[in-house]
Amino acid sequence: MDIEGLLKSHDSWVFFRKPGENGINLWLGGEGKPEGERFVFTDFSGKRLHSIFPTEKFLVENAADLQQVDLGDLPLRPFADKVYEKEEYLEICKGFLQAIEKTAVQKAILSRIALFATVEAPIRHYAMLTEVYKDAFVYLLKFGNELWLGATPELLVEWEKGVLKTMALAATRKAGFEGEWTAKERDEHQWVLDYIVEKLDRYDVHVGETETVQIRQLEHLRTPIAAHNVPADDLAGIVEALHPTPAICGIPMREAYDLIMQLEKHNRGLYTGYLGVVTDDQTAFYVNLRCASLHSNYTAAYVGGGITQGSEPLKEWEETILKSKSLLLERDANKDVE
Repeated sequence: MDIEGLLKSHDSWVFFRKPGENGINLWLGGEGKPEGERFVFTDFSGKRLHSIFPTEKFLVENAADLQQVDLGDLPLRPFADKVYEKEEYLEICKGFLQAIEKTAVQKAILSRIALFATVEAPIRHYAMLTEVYKDAFVYLLKFGNELWLGATPELLVEWEKGVLKTMALAATRKAGFEGEWTAKERDEHQWVLDYIVEKLDRYDVHVGETETVQIRQLEHLRTPIAAHNVPADDLAGIVEALHPTPAICGIPMREAYDLIMQLEKHNRGLYTGYLGVVTDDQTAFYVNLRCASLHSNYTAAYVGGGITQGSEPLKEWEETILKSKSLLLERDANKDVE
């Protein structure tokens, strides 16, 4: 299989590997019917919904088979968005805290962009991430002159044969921390859990045990959730109701969304949107976390964290630094170029 030739002959394509699977899927894009098999992706608002309809599909059984693929100079758009310096981020964080004190907002997600040097071999880097993140949805997506890379641990919905699975994934701390989760962290997770369960309350819902999960240098609280007897026709409405969850937007959702739109000065792009696969018998969408957009001059990693009453701006900044390392972009750059 001439992977280089196939990719160069298509304007849109996607590599993806689901959590726990070994093989890497390659779908080459083209025109298709809205109800057909497709790879779906959207932005934070959920309003810019895009699809890649595969005209050709391949399974790469071994990530090592991608190590030598070289696309040369892809025609990618240059990076030209807003990057916060540390002091500016701290001031915006204080603005979030003031809003939480004076309005109905209890939690809102503040994000930023961390710049790294250009990834010279994106497919090789993607192959490496599939080996590092066995339990994440790992993708490399090209559409037009945009190229996105990600390894997200958060399932939005997975539906098959009437059973819908999702999760509450919230609260973050450095891996190896000795001690209990703080009240702030437990509250942050509980808000997400309660929100999801409420949106699914018309179904037979089962909530699993909350556990601490480690994803490289970070730990999170995760609770699995399943809903039974969910008709396929309900799925679109469920996705619309769940997205964006408090884990990527805030509580209450509309007020938190408006605050983010007011104070964040950059475009999130596909970050905190969702993406995934629709087939004849299964749908699986993932929240687009731990992701970066690749440009001709930089690589832009998107990171964020939940701001609540009692959040400390400096600690929130430090948490974003930890998250910015998740895609291992420092292997392609000597340092963060901020």
